[in-house]
Amino acid sequence: MAPATATWQKIVCAVDFSDCARVALANAITLACQNGAQLALVHVLKPPVGAAMAEPIFPPADLLTQLETDLGKELERWRQSALDAGVERVTGDVIVAYDIHHALLDYAKKNNADAVVIGTHGRTGFKRLVLGSVAEHVVRHTHIPVVVVPPRAI
Repeated sequence: MAPATATWQKIVCAVDFSDCARVALANAITLACQNGAQLALVHVLKPPVGAAMAEPIFPPADLLTQLETDLGKELERWRQSALDAGVERVTGDVIVAYDIHHALLDYAKKNNADAVVIGTHGRTGFKRLVLGSVAEHVVRHTHIPVVVVPPRAI
């Protein structure tokens, strides 16, 4: 657990472009401004997987490239909103990976992040069991602070 006097220099914020992610971004902006930290926005693009197949389906390279380009443009709008809100240094990266939580954790580690901010959809019961929880996996498998933001935290 980070001491109360810790100053975070680099904060990673997971962005899936949902309303929950927008709430998480608002919290990440506040933390970045309070700490004078760099904010890294990360979107993990999970390529489609065949429903009846054990192996992933690799989409055509041009489709994947177009998806990355489109997501990059949207991520740039989110990056600009963080800059407009007062964060001095904001980056944005789209990562292609089949395992979202591992991709986020690897990104945080490789970039020496001091904390991760992630929204949660607040699913419970069967939906959580079936759909999983990226936030829960991130919390369980990292040694840096994770700020989990519920959808109602405004």
